Amino acid sequence: MLITGVVLTVGGLRERSELEDGLLDRMAAHGYDDLVAALRRVLDGERDEDCLRTSLNYEHSAIVRAVLRGIADPALLEEIRPPDGLGFYRAAEDHSK
Repeated sequence: MLITGVVLTVGGLRERSELEDGLLDRMAAHGYDDLVAALRRVLDGERDEDCLRTSLNYEHSAIVRAVLRGIADPALLEEIRPPDGLGFYRAAEDHSK
């Protein structure tokens, strides 16, 4: 949900405030400050993977890499899409029509 949430927000299919006020704020509150900062930079338009990953561990770097790949080719997100029944995706798809 994190990766697709950022990609959908960048693509204009989700409001940034939904992502910021929900998931990113909760992540920051639980100590994921570096990852949240990198994702906010992506939301602000940064696409240089090396710059974004400077202060991240391996797992967080992989998340940023997946986000950037999803932005470049949203079809890749189909591989990580959760099963039907999660309204988030339906709402995003309905919003894009």
